[in-house]
Amino acid sequence: MRRFGVLLMAGLAALLGAAELDVNIHPLGGNVRGFGVLAEYPAGGPKRLKLVRTTRPGGDKAGPDYYWGWPNLCSLRIFDPAGKLVKFVDLGKQSEAVKSYEVELPAGPAGVWRFSVANGSNDRYRIEFPDTPVWGVRGEMVLGVGKQFPKELYLYVPESAELLICESFGNAAPEFEADGRPLEGELKKLGRSWKRLVPDIPRGGTVRVKLGRMSGKAFAIDGMPGLLCPTPEAAAKLKGGLVEESGALVAGPLQARARRLVAGFKPEDFELNLDFPGKVPAGLENPQLEAVLYGKYGASGMLIPASRLQITDPASRWCGALIAPEKRGELSERNNFLANRQRAYFDAAALAGIATIPAKLNAAYRSRAVVNRAVIAAFHNFIHMQGDDLLREGDFRNTNYPVTHAFFAYAALAQALADLRDLLTPEQREIWSEALTAAGDKLVAYMAYESNQWAHMMYGHLNTYAATGEERFRGYFETLMNAYLDNTFGPASKHGQHPAGYFLEEYGPDGNYDQLNSFCVVASYYKYRNLPGADPVLVEKLRRGIEKDLQFKSCYWLVQPDGGICSPNALNCRTDGNLASPSWPGDYIAGMEFDLGYTRFLMNRMPESGPGQAATFGHIVNSDEWARRLLEREVPAKGNYWKDRGTFGSIWISDVYNAYRMPRKAKPVQPPCLREQFFKMFPGQI
Repeated sequence: MRRFGVLLMAGLAALLGAAELDVNIHPLGGNVRGFGVLAEYPAGGPKRLKLVRTTRPGGDKAGPDYYWGWPNLCSLRIFDPAGKLVKFVDLGKQSEAVKSYEVELPAGPAGVWRFSVANGSNDRYRIEFPDTPVWGVRGEMVLGVGKQFPKELYLYVPESAELLICESFGNAAPEFEADGRPLEGELKKLGRSWKRLVPDIPRGGTVRVKLGRMSGKAFAIDGMPGLLCPTPEAAAKLKGGLVEESGALVAGPLQARARRLVAGFKPEDFELNLDFPGKVPAGLENPQLEAVLYGKYGASGMLIPASRLQITDPASRWCGALIAPEKRGELSERNNFLANRQRAYFDAAALAGIATIPAKLNAAYRSRAVVNRAVIAAFHNFIHMQGDDLLREGDFRNTNYPVTHAFFAYAALAQALADLRDLLTPEQREIWSEALTAAGDKLVAYMAYESNQWAHMMYGHLNTYAATGEERFRGYFETLMNAYLDNTFGPASKHGQHPAGYFLEEYGPDGNYDQLNSFCVVASYYKYRNLPGADPVLVEKLRRGIEKDLQFKSCYWLVQPDGGICSPNALNCRTDGNLASPSWPGDYIAGMEFDLGYTRFLMNRMPESGPGQAATFGHIVNSDEWARRLLEREVPAKGNYWKDRGTFGSIWISDVYNAYRMPRKAKPVQPPCLREQFFKMFPGQI
C-alpha cells in the first residue's frame, strides 16, 4: 500500500483483484472539495471502514489562506441504501499530519452504500472497505489522480444525457472512447485547465475513460454523474447512483424519498381557501408589528399572485418552483443533468413565516395549504440536489463555480424548517431534516465571494441546529462566526468584520451589502444567546460586533436640513447603495437592544402622504399612523396587491416579527453628526 492517497479495496477478486488507487483532493470555487465511493453489499452492509487522512500539520486551526480550505471542518459520512446517514466521523479535530480512522458500522440493509469525504484542505486519503464487485469512485466534485490509479475506468451515460463535459486541471485531459471509437468532441484550453465538450455520447451505454496521462492531475465530469467504475458491468449496474422515482430521474435515494413525498400530494392540497380581512380594523392593536408582513418584501401582499406562479402539479419534477405559465414550456421532465433547480431562494422561508406568525391580519396563519406550499418549495431544492449533496447552480459549459447562490437557498431552507417543524408531518420533517443536514455538511466550508454570503451560511448553520438539534451545526456556527468576527483572513480580504467595524465586501465597506451582513449577525445574536450552553465569549463578541458596525455606520447618517438623512457612497466597494438607505432589517431589529440601532430606526421619516419607502420595507415604520397607511393600502387587496413580484417574499419576516415582540431595552441617542467633535469620531477613517 502507498502511504498517501485513496486505496480502494474493492475486491474484484475474479477479475482484477483488489483495486489500489491514489486520489488527491482538488478544490473548485466555493471551497467545494471531496470524493465519494458507492459500493453495493448484501444484507448486513459493509460493517467496517478504514480511512487514513494526510493533511497539513497543525491543520486543526483556520488560517488566513482560505483557498486551502478549512482543515478543521472536514468529515467522513456514511449513508445506507435509503440515503440515511448512519455514521458521521469528524475529521476536523485532527492535529497531526497523518491519522488513521477505524470505523465500525452497524449491520444494515442490502443495496448501494455511500462513503463521502467532504471539505477539509487539499488533503490526501486512503480508504479501505470490504470487497465487492460493484463499486465506483467520483470526485465530489473534482477527482485527483495519484501515481497508482487505473489507466482505464468506465462511466455510465444516462439515456437522457445530452452532453459530456469534462474539465481537467493541469497540462493533460482524460480521453474518452465508446464502441471502439474516440469521443473527441471539442477540447478547449482555458488558462490552467482544459475543457472537453462531447455531444456524441452512447446514451444508455458506457464510456471508457482513459487516464494514462492524468497522474498528478485532476478532473471533474458534468452533464452526467461522474461515477467511475472498474468494469462496464459495474457502471451499468450502479447507473451513476441515479434512482428513478415517480417519473423523475434523481441523483440518489434521499432525493428519491423527497420526490416520492411530493408526488403523493394532490392538487387540492395547495388550494388557498383563506379568509382575508377586507379592511384594517379601527382598533387594531400594534399596527407596526402587523406591518412587518406587508410591503414589497413582506409576504401577505403577494401571496395570491405568487401562488399562481408556483407549479403545484405533483407529477412534475419542477413541482414547488415558481415559473410563469408562459415559460413552463421551456422546462423538460427529462433530466438532462444541465438544467438545475430553479432559483426559488427565499420562498420556503417566506411561506413558513406567514404560516407561523400569529398576526391579527394574517389569513395564512397555520394554513395547511400554505404549509404544503412551503414543503414543495423546499423539496424542489432537495429533489434537484446533486448526488454529493450540492445545491447546484449552472453547469460546466459556462462556469466551474458550481454553487453560486447556495448560501441564499441553504439559509432559507434552514430558517423555514426552524419555523415549520412542529406543523410538518413526521415524514416531511424527517426528509427535510436529513436533506438539510446533508447539504449543510457538504457546504460547511462554503464562504462564497463576500462577507454577506458567508454570513448567510452561518445563519443557515445556526437555524439547522435549531431545527434539527444536530450539535455539529452549532459547532459549525461557532467556528465560522468566531473567524468572521475576529477578521481571521485580514483587513485586506473579502470576508469578515474589518477592525473599523464594517463588514468586508469586495475588500472594503458597502452601503447595500453591509445591511445583509447586519441582518444575519443580529438575527443570529438574538437566537444564539438564548441557547442552553451558548459560549458567553462568542455572545459578547457578537454583541460587540453589532455595536462596532453600528458605530461605523452611524458616522455616515448625516441629518439634512429637512430632517432626512443621507450618506456619501464614494467609500463603497461593491454598489452605490448608501449606509443610510432603508434596507434589510438588521439595524432595525438591533434597535430592540442597541441604542444606535434604535436611533437609526427613529430616523426613518414618514412621508407627507402614503407609505413611502415602507411600501418596499414594511419593517421601517416607526409610528402607528405610518403602519396604518401601509396596511390600508394593501390589506383590501386580500393578498393580491403585489402582482408582479414573482416570489412569496423574503427570508426575514419571522425574525423581524419575533424581534419586534421583544421588550425594547434601547434608548435613542444623538446621532454622531450632531455632536461636537464629530470628525474625531470616524473609526478607522481620520
